[in-house]
Amino acid sequence: ELYRNKGKDFSWWDGKEKLSLAAFGAADQKELEYYLKVQRERVKYIAYEYAEPLLSFFSAHKLLKNRKEEQLMFRWERILAEFEKYQTKQPE
Repeated sequence: ELYRNKGKDFSWWDGKEKLSLAAFGAADQKELEYYLKVQRERVKYIAYEYAEPLLSFFSAHKLLKNRKEEQLMFRWERILAEFEKYQTKQPE
């Protein structure tokens, strides 16, 4: 599971420690940054190795059958676009 945190909501948080550290089980800011970097790389791998080829195939062959499939395709297109912006350091 990507970006797995401590719970489905934040009812467990008592406010004593930094929420971002507690949510992802990180001991400090460096560990949190490393965890988030690893997760980002996992998403990137899935996006480029699996989603992008499928998006190209489905687009070329017009195989989308319903709105749900179109929404999923659009979501992955947006993820890929965000990675492109991130890699080229383009602002919003």
